[in-house]
Amino acid sequence: MRSYVLQIRWLPWHALWAVLLAGCLGMAWWQWDVATSPHPPGAPVQVWRNYAYAANWLIFAGVAVWFWWRYMRDQRAADQRAAEQREQAEQLPSARSQERLDRPQEPQQPTSRMVEFDIFGSTSGADQADEPEQGRRG
Repeated sequence: MRSYVLQIRWLPWHALWAVLLAGCLGMAWWQWDVATSPHPPGAPVQVWRNYAYAANWLIFAGVAVWFWWRYMRDQRAADQRAAEQREQAEQLPSARSQERLDRPQEPQQPTSRMVEFDIFGSTSGADQADEPEQGRRG
């Protein structure tokens, strides 16, 4: 997991995550400082709110850590599944081509539905283009 997380393609995401985490922790620190600073008498509600805001920012920081961990884990699993599918896809054509070489191919017989929609019959459009047009006025 460590080698996957330290790939260059993830560095901008790690930087974004670190900025968000630092911002959440900075806001929690600031709210804690506001809650512990001296307040005018008779303002106990404001102190309680600031402690709640500080806890709220710590929860946001925890969510950022959880999201980063979950995102890295899910992306790694998706990349592993894609690699397995590529390996299977690379193996399939060789098995199919070997199967084609092993059995002779029979020409396909026209079905009734193919004959029904065959508007040119057995001749191609090129053969009909060489014939002079009769009954057409120009």
